[in-house]
Amino acid sequence: MGRVLEDYVSKCSYRRIRPASFFVGVAPIGTHYDIDFFKWLGVEMPRGVETELIKSTDISSAFKTLATKVFSEVLNFVKDMDIRVEVAPNVGSISSANLERACKIVTAIKDGIEKVRTS
Repeated sequence: MGRVLEDYVSKCSYRRIRPASFFVGVAPIGTHYDIDFFKWLGVEMPRGVETELIKSTDISSAFKTLATKVFSEVLNFVKDMDIRVEVAPNVGSISSANLERACKIVTAIKDGIEKVRTS
């Protein structure tokens, strides 16, 4: 994702336009059914990620940890590379059963943002 951000900001700079905000989209996964549904929709996830989630005793918690880690890595990359673009989370729930999970992910990402900003 870092390379995409670098290329995006570079192209904006070349065209002398201000980069728009970059949103990192996340949809909560809390059960095996969610994984199967995403696959049915055509969503591809790295095999290692899928395996890690399936082997977890708590898929929801494992996904929240993973989503927070990925978002923090993106923020740290932007900060370390001094890329001038706003990065924000976009957490969407595909069912009402996942609304609470979505709220927990937003809170975890928000806490991660604060850690990156203060480091």
